[in-house]
Amino acid sequence: MKQLARPALFALGLHLLSGCAVSADGMDTESSASSEQALRNTGQGPIVIGGGGILDPVDPDPLPPPPPPPPPPPSVSSIVAGFRSYDINGDGIKEIESLSFLAGEETNPYASQGRVLVLYDPRLTSDDPSNGVSGLQMRLQLALLRSDLFKENYQTHFIETKLYRGAVHQDGRTLLALRRMIKAIHERYPLKAVMLIGDFPESTIVRRVFVRSHIGEEPRQIGGQSFSNTDFAETGTEVVAPRSDLILSDLDGKWENVYRQEPMTYRDVTLVPELPPGSDFPSAGQTLSGSNYDFRSTTVSDYFLVDDQSTSFREAGGKAYLTINSLNEPGPELSSADQALPNPIARPEIDVSRINARHIALNPSLANDRSTDGQGLFGSDGKPRLVRLTGYDYVQWKEDPTLERRVIADYLYRNHAFRLGGDRNKVFRTSAVRALDSGLMNPASFNTLLKKADSSFGTSLSVDNADLAEYLNWLKEPAVLRGIAAHSNETIAQYGPSNAWLINAQVGGKPWSWNLRTDATGYYLEASLGQGPNFDKRSDADFYVYRTLWENKVFDTMATGQTFYIHDGCTVNGVFPVNAPYSTPNYAARQHAESMLFYANGLGMAARAKVFNDTPRKFTETIATAKRFAAGLSGYYAADAADSGLNPNGASNWPDRRTRTLQRKRTYFWGLLGDPTLRIKY
Repeated sequence: MKQLARPALFALGLHLLSGCAVSADGMDTESSASSEQALRNTGQGPIVIGGGGILDPVDPDPLPPPPPPPPPPPSVSSIVAGFRSYDINGDGIKEIESLSFLAGEETNPYASQGRVLVLYDPRLTSDDPSNGVSGLQMRLQLALLRSDLFKENYQTHFIETKLYRGAVHQDGRTLLALRRMIKAIHERYPLKAVMLIGDFPESTIVRRVFVRSHIGEEPRQIGGQSFSNTDFAETGTEVVAPRSDLILSDLDGKWENVYRQEPMTYRDVTLVPELPPGSDFPSAGQTLSGSNYDFRSTTVSDYFLVDDQSTSFREAGGKAYLTINSLNEPGPELSSADQALPNPIARPEIDVSRINARHIALNPSLANDRSTDGQGLFGSDGKPRLVRLTGYDYVQWKEDPTLERRVIADYLYRNHAFRLGGDRNKVFRTSAVRALDSGLMNPASFNTLLKKADSSFGTSLSVDNADLAEYLNWLKEPAVLRGIAAHSNETIAQYGPSNAWLINAQVGGKPWSWNLRTDATGYYLEASLGQGPNFDKRSDADFYVYRTLWENKVFDTMATGQTFYIHDGCTVNGVFPVNAPYSTPNYAARQHAESMLFYANGLGMAARAKVFNDTPRKFTETIATAKRFAAGLSGYYAADAADSGLNPNGASNWPDRRTRTLQRKRTYFWGLLGDPTLRIKY
């Protein structure tokens, strides 16, 4: 209620003396009783009349003091402190063993670009006298990166993060513990990106689906019988991403609910249903049966299960029975917001990218040390040489912690130089290559896609139907953003064959690869990149090629400049062996994407971890908007999430539904390597 001002009280007194009344807002009322009621309604209390005058109303009871302001949010350091020595499930295994900030943590008052969390592996920064690169040198490199980010108006937190590396296969659970810390920080202090420097656990995503498929003119055997022009039903369980950072980047998803640690074998069925005339399949609640069927099994452990089917099956009387409980794809990993999307898929809230050289920091040695002069694989100049042997021997490659630090330090140095404008004297353009007879995206189309990342690109470079020598020439030509279309796997990309002597020359001579051969004097190891029965040709671009380029400083002498890669090949970002603990010795040895990133002047890489046929749409358009290479992957997620044409429920026929089912979560297959804060132009 509003209080009466002094003039209003005076007027009210006059009216009372004259036998009239005024309401609280100064309006006349019909009686003194009603005016008293109105006065009481003002909250002023009774008016005392006496001595020929009127008194001020009695002061009201004082208002209670306002509640104290809410306490300030906990600092990032206090949030992090809550996850030191952290056991997520109370089983006695600490997923997070220790956390400590890099010296000199400070607040950036000009942090207009957002907040970045940099988690680094203590294996890189420990003071290890057996390592040829000191821990101090690595910490100084990290401090230089932090200084660069500070100058670019980022708020950063550099945290040495020691995670579980023991014998129990629980990489996914360890990542979930790390995810809880990242999520706790993000909820209070929104993050733009997380950068993982060093060797961190990797997650495996397994997806299960149900589809109706078709056999065309080409016959197929099912249950021992040949079929053509026939429809059949099948369930499938597949490792769709042997390593994925979606678990860390999608912070509102239900990934904890779908994690499975223990080994599990899934049986899938392929069934030709026996149906009454005029009936069709599938429909919800329907049970299909048939005597022509096959089973197959998939065993996985330590994985995230995206179970997008709802079926059950059994065998009885020589038949298989497949019951379709529902045709809806559940999406158990999805948040409620993601479930409501035109195409319900998980989406990242932050960008997560890795800088891990462990898998490609391998050095060679003779397995049995049978060189005739005892000098091993290298000459007095430290270069690879032809090695005469006293008997059969071979080259083995082992992880080298000193080389690992060297490679990371080299990457961080190139990163720093690029930020300072070291490539401004290079032509600013895109470049695309397609391997010989690959049938993949042609380089002109790829360049059209790449050029959407910046309106100021110059004329693009295109090389089509490339053999390996032409590919290597293409790599030497400066370009900041590259697209590669070549059939690939976890360790190689295939180009057309070239003469081995030409390839050896292209990589600067002295190849870091040896072939075991014999002549009249016995066994010898020849330093060569030759392949095949006669070692006279080579078509594969792989670790050995890239390592040789790096060791011989070919890109330095050619003034190639730094580059960002979008690789369209299959499983370029995959690992072998699949679904193994990340701490396994020689795990993911000679990994494809990392070989290119570290040994071929890469600063960033976007690549797929699965055999598939997609090219990430809206990736480059998002780079243009966000000004960062790594942001492109979020653009791909957003584009597919908005595409109702990928939702199986909107399919017009069963072939269309099958295609949508298999395509709709293709974004899960992609990952990022490199510094997620980097722009393509400085």
